[in-house]
Amino acid sequence: LRHDPSSVNGRPRDPETAFANGQFILVRRSVWLAMEGWEPVRGKILEDVAWARALRRRGFATMIADGRLVMRTRMYKSLREIIEGWTKNMFQLLGESVPRSLMTVALVSTLPWIPLAALVFGILAWLGGGSAAWLLYALAQYGLVLYFTARLRAIGPGYPAYAPLAPIANLVTAWIVLRSTWRHVRKTGVSWKGRTYVEEP
Repeated sequence: LRHDPSSVNGRPRDPETAFANGQFILVRRSVWLAMEGWEPVRGKILEDVAWARALRRRGFATMIADGRLVMRTRMYKSLREIIEGWTKNMFQLLGESVPRSLMTVALVSTLPWIPLAALVFGILAWLGGGSAAWLLYALAQYGLVLYFTARLRAIGPGYPAYAPLAPIANLVTAWIVLRSTWRHVRKTGVSWKGRTYVEEP
């Protein structure tokens, strides 16, 4: 999936690269009337992205902009809300592809643990009388991972101090991906704000 500005903004040829964030969508009144409001995405669960793609198919331009200086939002207030909200969207954000979902689970479940495992191995090797070079390398690798994770969380804005907990958070993400994939594929429905939705064909 491509959601970089070059594929999202303007009038690119491929409507499937269009993207929107449902927390805040600004649209011209003339475009809204021409689209008949939300009618093109009635029955869609990921309606914001679907609507952006419908706009693109009608020849309208779309744009994603950084609005942090003029507004703020908090999507979820608890782990339960996080799991519920992302279960609703995750499988569709991954292109409704089971192989892609499984690959995502494999990556987020293993990659974050590699630097930590290297650090632990380096410490054990050093304590066992081995060279300190491997330990220094592992410390540098783990330090870089923590630095970039903290920086990414600060952009949100998030909590940079939570960076060491990223591997655990990734396991939660993997569970959400599996949960979302299962519910969408099995058509058992997804829950959102006390209601259960099954997407129309």
